[in-house]
Amino acid sequence: MKKLILVLLILITAKALNAKDMDNDNGENKGFKKENVFLGGSISLGFGSGSFGIGANPEVGYSLSKWLDAGLVFNINYLSQNDYYYNVKYSSFNYGG
Repeated sequence: MKKLILVLLILITAKALNAKDMDNDNGENKGFKKENVFLGGSISLGFGSGSFGIGANPEVGYSLSKWLDAGLVFNINYLSQNDYYYNVKYSSFNYGG
């Protein structure tokens, strides 16, 4: 099932990349446009009783059409917790895409 969804997603993306722009009167394919590239992301910061967390999620993408975007996101998160009752310290560093 996962393979079928992946294949369908790839086919839809390929079709959108090859699709002609409907706003173009002469029917020519416009190709890659720098103004369709976008950057974004988010940052997070959290405090609590014995806990601390910080993270960042940078993002870069490309608008394929008015209703479809494709992009990449990288996740970086750090979490630290202290349990004063049991005198235990815990920290983790997580990353992913």
